[in-house]
Amino acid sequence: MNWKPISGDRERFNAGVKGQWPKLTDAQIDALSGNRMALIGKIRSVYGISQEQAEKQVASWIKRSVTTASTP
Repeated sequence: MNWKPISGDRERFNAGVKGQWPKLTDAQIDALSGNRMALIGKIRSVYGISQEQAEKQVASWIKRSVTTASTP
């Protein structure tokens, strides 16, 4: 999956993360700075899920985000 189109647009990234994982605070999301592994770690700690579950959630979100962004 291509992470760059998502992480490169900070406003879209922050809004997308907040929509998908509402327990994350704005400060937590800002601190991620578009870093995929930091996002996975934060999801794990806030939601109390495994690394594998967090990675699957992020991969699914990326797929949906890239598909949505490329659809006219």
